[in-house]
Amino acid sequence: MLLWAGFLVERLSVINWIRNLRRGQDNFIDVPVRKQIIGILVITLSEIVIWLIWYYVALELGHIIAFLIFTLLMQAEHAVEMAFLKREPWKKYFWHRTTLIFTLIETLGGALGLYFFMTDDFAMAAGTLFIGLSIEHIIQGVQLRDKL
Repeated sequence: MLLWAGFLVERLSVINWIRNLRRGQDNFIDVPVRKQIIGILVITLSEIVIWLIWYYVALELGHIIAFLIFTLLMQAEHAVEMAFLKREPWKKYFWHRTTLIFTLIETLGGALGLYFFMTDDFAMAAGTLFIGLSIEHIIQGVQLRDKL
């Protein structure tokens, strides 16, 4: 439930940011509200599933294998998300340098956050996740702004 709440707040913040950035122009916000909600829920669910897979793989197979799987899955999720928001083919974003950079920032922040969480340093875990996800969203926002 905590992941749902966190990711929904994240998605709603992104939608609000896009709405303010592109006020009055043709973009994602011009899509019917029902389709926006479905898109947000699907993206949110996919990211929650990816983070859970990563966590359980880390526990069972180790952090390096988990990190590689996490990064690959998040890159695919980010490529689809960017394509959805920009109404372009997802393949355009899978190997895109900027998408790779913000995916690595998110997954490195997640990996460090998990390390601190598992060593009971919850403040560092939260801080690392906050910093990593904030930087990720700033870079993603710049990529979105480029053509929204």
